[in-house]
Order: sequence, then structure tokens, then C-alpha cells
Amino acid sequence: MVITQSRTRLKGYHSTSDMPKADVVLVALKTTQNHLLESLLRPLLKTNTLVMLLQNGIGAEQEVAEQFHLPFVGGGLCFICSNKLGPGHIDHIDYGRITIGIYGDAGIAALEDFATDLTQSGVEVDVDQHIIDARWKKLLWNVPFNGLSTVLNADTAEMMSCEELVTSQKKS
Repeated sequence: MVITQSRTRLKGYHSTSDMPKADVVLVALKTTQNHLLESLLRPLLKTNTLVMLLQNGIGAEQEVAEQFHLPFVGGGLCFICSNKLGPGHIDHIDYGRITIGIYGDAGIAALEDFATDLTQSGVEVDVDQHIIDARWKKLLWNVPFNGLSTVLNADTAEMMSCEELVTSQKKS
């Protein structure tokens, strides 16, 4: 079910094909499910719709722009700092910030408008106009820390307080 909100009431839809065209569409699917975007996204698109991918990985914005013939596609990196405690149990430790950027220079104004909307809603937002650069920065952080946190059963603060570990990672 898809939910939209107007000033008067909340509306739920069973299918995106029943919904009105949108100014902004947030996509929060795992990238492994992007094959579903054709049926989910196409009915919502106008010529100037900002599609905002809240997904990990590199290159999805370009792929979506090409698939849907869009002049621009936004991307968002969610920094939530969480640990999986067990099946269905997540410990949200810190942050809640989102970094957004754009693929396609024609979308910079739409990106800035969206950032303003998020900020006015109380969401901490950083704008990095080059989404690919922002994605690489997050990837370079996640690769060593995600694996090490699993192997060591430690969070980032614990790992950063271990001088030997920090020194060894700087050398590699």
C-alpha cells in the first residue's frame, strides 16, 4: 500500500497506478528490488518529477535516469548509525542525517527545493550536488567499519578507541 498526505486527510492507495502524478517520489527499496521500479515508478512520473533514491550502492541514479529517460535523478544517503541486535531488532544509536545530491545538473533547483522541504520538516540535511562523490565517501567509510564491527562484535566508537586498530587501518 502507498500512502500520500494532503492538508485535509491521509490517502492510501493499493497501487501507484491509482495515484496522481508526483512532484517528488522517494524510493526506499533495496537496490536488489529495482526491477520493480518500472511498474511502481512509471505511473507517478511527470516531466519534472524528482525521483529521490534512498539506497546504498553506486550508479543507481544513472541507471534510473536512463531507464525512465529522466533529465535528473536525486540520491540520498541515510546516516542512521544502527546495529542489528537480532532478527527484527535494530538499535538506532545516533544520527538521522541525510545527505542528498543529484545526477544531472538540470535537477539542482529541484534538489535545493527538496532540501528546504526536508529542513523545514525537521530533518537534518546536507546537500552534496555530486551524488556519486557522496556515495563513494560513504562506501569508503562503510567497507572497513561494517565488516570489522561484525567480526569484532564492536561498534564504531569502540573500534575508534582502540589505538592499535586505528593505526593498522591507516596503514592499509
